Amino acid sequence: MRPALWASLAALLLAGGCGGTEDQEDVGVPPTMLTIAVRAQGPEGPRTDVILHCDPPGGTHPRPDAACATLFGNLSALDPVPGDVACTEIFGGPERAVVRGTIVEPGSGDEREADARLSRSNGCEIERWNRLDPLLDLR
Repeated sequence: MRPALWASLAALLLAGGCGGTEDQEDVGVPPTMLTIAVRAQGPEGPRTDVILHCDPPGGTHPRPDAACATLFGNLSALDPVPGDVACTEIFGGPERAVVRGTIVEPGSGDEREADARLSRSNGCEIERWNRLDPLLDLR
């Protein structure tokens, strides 16, 4: 065979062996990955965005270890307040936050999508915010 043909055949064989299957997980992608956007001065104020990885903790969050520990200890705080719950009508501040991404619970491997909107607009929302404070404190 000619050298050019050998080179072409070798390239085809190598390319065929490089493809993955749908079952393969992406190597290097942390199982829990969230984007967190916080507006400390309310909906019209400047926005701070970070990425949080857990298992292992990392990303651009200023304290990923504390944020991941808080997240896994308070997953229910990401759920919206049910409509039939009475909340005290107090104002805790103008802060707003959005937490989105994928959470994989350590140990169980259960996966859930996060799409939480948080504020400090009443007693129930203040309680959610306080439970997640290390996750939302981006200073």
